[in-house]
This record gives sequence, structure tokens and C-alpha cells, in this order.
Amino acid sequence: MSAMAAQRQQFLEAMGVTLYRRRGAVAAVPAMSMDVVTSAEPVFATDSAMPALVMVGRREDRVRAAVVLQALAIKESAVQWIDATAEKLSALPPEAAAFIAIGEAMARPLGAELSTELQQRAYIVVTAAPSQWRGASGKRALWQVLKPLRRRLAG
Repeated sequence: MSAMAAQRQQFLEAMGVTLYRRRGAVAAVPAMSMDVVTSAEPVFATDSAMPALVMVGRREDRVRAAVVLQALAIKESAVQWIDATAEKLSALPPEAAAFIAIGEAMARPLGAELSTELQQRAYIVVTAAPSQWRGASGKRALWQVLKPLRRRLAG
């Protein structure tokens, strides 16, 4: 890599720009094994009793939430799931560093149950409903919402 290319890469990283490669160019790059991604440890400075992430959603969305965990490269043991309806949560949310509301309808009951202090301190993400994750534009929108949380988890 030339000095100009290295400097360009540093500028892009500083601005938060992610470079993508064409699918045809992937063959030249050595493939990364999946255990590297799935074994990534979350680096949130949290108490061991406190979950790093709390996900709030409907019971039937729990299976599809695995996509979110894979995108965030976080272990399932660091996540607590709370079943919810559009009206209320099944349990009070614990203190956590981050919250994800799966679907916009879940944001209202989550916000009603969180204290103002915790809302200001925690990182809260609201995704689209899992039924909207099917198409390419839905997946792109989901990733755009999760990208800042992924960066925060990575350090």
C-alpha cells in the first residue's frame, strides 16, 4: 500500500466511512472464518451481573433477533430478552449499557418503563419490525441503525 493510499485510508476511517469491495474482488482477499466474528467479546464496561444489552420485542421476533446479535458480534449470554406488546413490557428492564427495541411499536413501552437517568446514560436503538428486514433496502436500513452500536461495542 502506497503512502497516499494509507493516508486516504486514515482519512476515511477518521470520517467513519466504511469501504466495501465488489463481490468479484472477494476471491483475492483471504476469507475470515466465522469463529473470529462470533467469538468477539463485547467491550462494554459493565458489571458482570448487569447485561451488556437488553432487547425488547415480541415473543415471535426472538428467533429473528439472532440476526441482530450476529451483526453486533455479541454473545447471547450478554443479552437479556424482554417480551413486550405495544402496550407494556412483560418485566421491568434492568440497568444495562444498551437497549434495542425490535420494532418501532416496542419503543413506547420501553421508554415508559426506563427512568430518565437510565435513558440519558444508556444507548438506545430502535429498529424496524423484523418483517421489514427481508429486502435489501430493509437490511441496509437495519445495518445503518445498528452500526453505531456495533462501533460502541467494538471499543
